[in-house]
Amino acid sequence: MSYCRLHRHVPSSIQKLSLRREQYYLSWLRSSMSTKCDTTTTTTTAMNKDTTTAPSPSTSTSLQLLPSTIFPMHILGGGSIGLLFASSIHHDAHKSYNDRIRRHTSSNGEINDDPTNNKHPVTLLMRSHHRPHLVRRSSQSQWFAPVTLCGTSTTDNDDTANVRKINCDLPVELIETNITEDDDSNSVVKSPIKCLLLCTKATDAIPALESVWDRLLPSSPLTSSSSSSSSPAKVIILSNGALAIRDAIYQRFGGRNETTQTLDEIVQIEFATTTHGAYKTPSSSSSSSPSQSITNNNNNRNENEPTARHYSITHAGIGSTHSTNKEFSRLCQSIGWDSSYLSKSDMNVMLWRKLAVNCVINPLTALYGVKNGQLRGLKVKHRGQDIGVVTRRILEEVSSVALMEMESLMDEEEDGVDNDIELLQPTREQLSVPLLEAFVFRVMADTADNISSMLQDAKAGRTTEVRYLNGYVAHLGQDKYGVECPWNTEMCQLVEDLPS
Repeated sequence: MSYCRLHRHVPSSIQKLSLRREQYYLSWLRSSMSTKCDTTTTTTTAMNKDTTTAPSPSTSTSLQLLPSTIFPMHILGGGSIGLLFASSIHHDAHKSYNDRIRRHTSSNGEINDDPTNNKHPVTLLMRSHHRPHLVRRSSQSQWFAPVTLCGTSTTDNDDTANVRKINCDLPVELIETNITEDDDSNSVVKSPIKCLLLCTKATDAIPALESVWDRLLPSSPLTSSSSSSSSPAKVIILSNGALAIRDAIYQRFGGRNETTQTLDEIVQIEFATTTHGAYKTPSSSSSSSPSQSITNNNNNRNENEPTARHYSITHAGIGSTHSTNKEFSRLCQSIGWDSSYLSKSDMNVMLWRKLAVNCVINPLTALYGVKNGQLRGLKVKHRGQDIGVVTRRILEEVSSVALMEMESLMDEEEDGVDNDIELLQPTREQLSVPLLEAFVFRVMADTADNISSMLQDAKAGRTTEVRYLNGYVAHLGQDKYGVECPWNTEMCQLVEDLPS
């Protein structure tokens, strides 16, 4: 199938299907990015969407109906989004999950000897530098992260607000430790991983996955002796730069299998994207956990345990979550969040649109040290061009590479030429330069007061994610399709050359 087929006239017989798909994306475009987050501290906000959160269902009923393949879940990444998802799921799922474990106990009252019978629905996987925030109970060697999660939702009266506050202890496994001989940090048996939600920064994704990859594989001593289920482990990528991370996973781990199975047969790679906003706020040290008000599992605190600085997370933007994994979407719905399942094709279009926004706003704000809303009116010239022209040049390259990549994806998925044509027309519209440009300018306006994550990283001297954004577009265009992307290449180089 040639690239020029993207520009063919769409037959009238399929115009209704194209219109429905186009309306779906336009509706998402109009509603996105309307929630603003305070970004004076470290902020994670992904294309915030003004949505009405569905009424919270009966959690104990909804979660009992969830397939067992989603639990126990491991969440990799201790940033604001990882802690938001972990604390929200843990708080609402813990009682129902333990009820289900008890229903699967043996006749003598003992839990079946199965490593997957983890008594925690969610376990955080964190590096050892998080240890000052962690505590251990006297009766267990398990680490826990005390978390306070606050969220505000305004009512019809702007002067009133409903504040939801969650206090909980999240079970933690240290995936990288500098331990001494008398430290029993790793004495807790590491269970196999059935479902992994990846929430790290893009630059940390592959090293973090390296530390737990063997626990995902069916050939692992842990997984081979566990449940009889033959379904592959799931890795759900929620991180920024998800498309680049997916490709990096295949490149890094695709050749490490000693059997004849493909990576897709061993590990199921899925996507998720969220418009929820969250950020960390300073927290004071406390020798008592904020979770003592929670009665379901937090009554064994040792009064003499070391002081820990608990995590304080603000759920600043109520949004929605989309995923290619139906079970994960159902899980988000069961805790009262707006969530939906997307096909692989629809998710890729959404991720490309998100990538287009990041390829413009992130590097330009980092280079010129301005907030998102200041970009469009910036008076400086870049290579003799104003920012509006630079934006269009970047998006022209993103659009070109995205359309070729979507065509390649549809070639793999669709059996018939007619189906390809049906899908290509609305995809071409959604990834066209004018719609991408309108979307980017809408995001600039709706997040006017936000400080981009790349600007925050640049100011702090941290490695930025530019290689997973503009660098990914340039690399994919050049190496896979033979298309030069000089503007995205330059953005990548300039950001990486910023003084640390």
